[in-house]
Amino acid sequence: DSDDPSADNDVGGAEDRKSGRKSNVKPAETKVDVAYPDPRLPFPCVSSLTSKQQKTHVDYLLSKRHWIPSQNFTTQLNNEIMQFMLYLQDVAKICADDYNFIPQGAVQYTEELFRSCLEQIKTLPQLYQIHEMTSLTGGMFNPGLALTFEKQLLTMGKVNITDHKIAPADAQLASDYQSVSSATPPAKKAKDMHAMISEDGNAEKLCCFYQPHVCLTRDALVRLLDNHGPEFAEQWELPVVVKAIPGNA
Repeated sequence: DSDDPSADNDVGGAEDRKSGRKSNVKPAETKVDVAYPDPRLPFPCVSSLTSKQQKTHVDYLLSKRHWIPSQNFTTQLNNEIMQFMLYLQDVAKICADDYNFIPQGAVQYTEELFRSCLEQIKTLPQLYQIHEMTSLTGGMFNPGLALTFEKQLLTMGKVNITDHKIAPADAQLASDYQSVSSATPPAKKAKDMHAMISEDGNAEKLCCFYQPHVCLTRDALVRLLDNHGPEFAEQWELPVVVKAIPGNA
């Protein structure tokens, strides 16, 4: 036996290590900033398509060959899409609080974008005089008029199919302010959003060819057709530019 007290301490330390006791010293925790929270799935969505049918459909989407699926498979696929869209709506209702999340970089970019949009609006003239009144729909105004967006696909000639690259599954979205603002500055995006149709060379060529009375942007048309009560309560103004068509002045 040794009378050295340090020997007893060494033996005690060895016994502590053998017994697997945890030390009171906590390791340093590294906090990782998560750009986007993991999506929540409150309940699973079961597909009615078999794995073979899914693979066949994906291969068809990626291939360039023309393939007409059977009517039974088309009906089953359309029903699958409809059921999945309903599933997304249910998940969105259950996890409604998840939509309140926004990264700090996105907040900064959005605030600068809105400020730039306000600066673009200040460049518009503040005084207009009535030159001529015209009706866009003709006849008397119908208060029950509704705007319906429809999409029609027309087969005209031959469509050249080109190669397209699919984003990899591990592709990362830019979440920091520096990356997004360097690619698309807020001031440039605001300028593109408020681009005047009078400064569009292609629109000017089309006006000279078809000679319409009024040429509107999509946003201006939606604003005019949506101007009905009682829900509409805010005032608005649309900038107007009057130009004479060369040769008809």
